[in-house]
This record gives sequence, C-alpha cells and structure tokens, in this order.
Amino acid sequence: MGMTLPLIFLLSCGEDPEPNETEIVEITEDISIATTWPGNAIYVIKKYDFYVDASLTIMPGAVIKFTDGGANMTIGNNGVIIANGEENNPVVFTAFADDAHGGDTNDDGNSSASAGSWGLIDVNGQRADFTWCEFHYGGNNPDGITLDYNTGSNGSLDHCLIKSNRGTSNENYFYGALNAEGASAGFSITNTRFENNNVPLTINADISLDDSNSFVSNTYEGVYVSGFVNGETNWSETEVAYVYTGNVLHVNDGNKLILGSGVVLKFVKDSEMYLYNGTSNLSANYSDSAEVIYTSYRDDAHGGDSNGDGDATMPAASDWVGIDKDNQKEWVEWDNIRYDSHAAV
Repeated sequence: MGMTLPLIFLLSCGEDPEPNETEIVEITEDISIATTWPGNAIYVIKKYDFYVDASLTIMPGAVIKFTDGGANMTIGNNGVIIANGEENNPVVFTAFADDAHGGDTNDDGNSSASAGSWGLIDVNGQRADFTWCEFHYGGNNPDGITLDYNTGSNGSLDHCLIKSNRGTSNENYFYGALNAEGASAGFSITNTRFENNNVPLTINADISLDDSNSFVSNTYEGVYVSGFVNGETNWSETEVAYVYTGNVLHVNDGNKLILGSGVVLKFVKDSEMYLYNGTSNLSANYSDSAEVIYTSYRDDAHGGDSNGDGDATMPAASDWVGIDKDNQKEWVEWDNIRYDSHAAV
C-alpha cells in the first residue's frame, strides 16, 4: 500500500491557494514505494516511528520537521535516502517548534527549539546520502545521536550543517550528534560544518577524514574514534584532535594509519596504541613533532578542549599508556609523545 500524504495549506476554508504558498505535507504512514518529496514544501513527521522502506528522494528546499521529542526516521531493509539540497536552497531536518526554518508550522506564535527537541535519523545498516543538508535540534535519545550510521551503514555527507544537536559523553566513551562508529570504511564526510553541538562527531578507525570539515563552538572539541585500523586510513583533520576512546587502537597486521601534517591524536585515560608491524604501520612523519602530536585527551593546548571541561582538569604524566611498537611491549619514546606512561616527554 502506498503512503497517504494529506496536503494542508495555511489558508482558511474556501480560499484559493496563492501561487507561491508553502505546502505543508503531513506524513502519517511509512514509505513503502519509491517516493520523491518535492522542494519548497514542509513535511511534518506525525508518525512516531516512521520507516523508510523504499527509496526516498528529497529535493532542494524541502524542510522536514519532527513533531515531538521521540520522533524518529528509520531506514528499513529496502530503503535508501537521497537528499539533494543546493547551496542557497538546502534540505533541512529540524524540530516542529523551529520557526526559523519553514516558519511557524505548529501555529503557536514565536517559538524556538533546543538540542534534543526530536529523536534521530537511523540509517540502520542501509544507505543515506546528504548533500547541502542541515540538521538542527536532534538527539532526544539516551545516546544523544541525531544522525546514526550504525553497523554496516554507508553513504556520505557533503556541504552539510550539523548544528545545535546533543551527542553524549562519559569518562571514556562518546556518541556524536553524527555517529558513524558502525559505518563502512567507504563512508565519507566532506565540507561539513559542526556547530554548537555537545559532542559533534564519532567515527570508527577505518574511516578516512580529510581537512575540509569545520568545527565551531562545540562543547567537546574533537573527532572521537573507536575500533581498529583494518586497511589504509587517512586522517588529515587539523582544526580539532582525533580522540581515541577505546582501550587499544590496533593498527593491524599489514595495515596503515596515515596522519596528515598538523594532526593531533589524543588518547583517553588508560588507552594505548599497538603497531603490529612497527613504525611501518604509520606514515613517514610519525615521529616529527612539527607534523604529529600524540597526547592526552586532557591536553587543551593541542587540538582544543577534547574532554569538554574548560580549565577544570590539566594533563599529567601517565594519563594514557603509550605506543607499543610490534605489539611486544616495546614502548616508543618519540619527542612528539606527551603525557603517556613511557615517553621521555
């Protein structure tokens, strides 16, 4: 059965719609056939647990609003989302109370939303591609995630804005507003701005990340990484640090972690890195302090305030364990290692 899309106009009964009147479309059923949402319309998700079980294409100018804190969009087994905004006409995902995008859709006068006003978009092991899209005020779930690329998920974000969402953290574990811990190695994030979130971004160690993204006024300053390197991974982001949140960052047998010039790689308390093939697991600049810094996640002087506590804590010796060459407890002592248990610095 197809999806019913009641069309509601912001007009009194009996009036003809104006030619440029914004259309409001209430979404009350799951998507079960290939569907396109035209642009310059507002789509109000009124189904609490809304599933995309077929292809959904979203055109430039569409605004998607979620009606309550628990409202989610989940991609089902045969689903895919392709959202193609434009530079001056993005696709926007936001809260029902957000009057700044699409106007006063809930008809309550002036209102605004806050982080956690709606739930999340769950890619659910499927594919979702977002170009020139914006994501505002999501994360009403225990992990604070707004856009979740979980186990086996694939896709891309390019020229997107992720602003004023939640993300959560504890001492050693993090969930970003954009969570890609379970995404496949081919997942990509480029030219995307993370602004005013709590925790902006979590990825797994197989995901390469270039220096085209930007990070502005997030509580936790960093790209938070878990898992192992099982191929060739390139990390080039320099605006914030990469923060490893697991126990051991394995760069596995025959694989390589390539660190760009200016990269800071931080480690949470008691974590360490194993290089299974020694320094051949790293790029040639691995020990150059002008190129790469390895340090504690409490070290605000390199890569910003990655533990999100302002000046409340300071880095100290033995904050993390160190770097084990050849997985033989042969701890390296390069000059660019800070605050571990074994280095000279």
